Amino acid sequence: HRMDNLLNLSLETAEKMPPLLVQAGSSEVLHDEIALFCTSVGLKRVKLEVYQGMVHVFQMFVDMKLPETADALQSAGSFIRQHCRSGGVSTLKPTVEAASSSGGGRVSEKTQAEKSTTL
Repeated sequence: HRMDNLLNLSLETAEKMPPLLVQAGSSEVLHDEIALFCTSVGLKRVKLEVYQGMVHVFQMFVDMKLPETADALQSAGSFIRQHCRSGGVSTLKPTVEAASSSGGGRVSEKTQAEKSTTL
């Protein structure tokens, strides 16, 4: 299919990308595609957070007061503050966030090389 290569970044393009935060639910309909994107060759500065039991765009359900939604929005804000200080962009080592100690939120902690087996 002619659209199959839309997420295939050239190494040159991937190296120029700023740090990237990707949030997904474990029940996400696009889970496999998200995992593939995050483990693509060249995406070295990606942070993937997988939230247990959450679905596609779960972050928009903020009015439902889900702890995972609040955690995801707080994490996104922290990520932005961390990487956009003074207009500059810092480097980010690839990670997948660990589950919070309260039992909700994110699951599994792996490095870039281990992601493909986790997701």
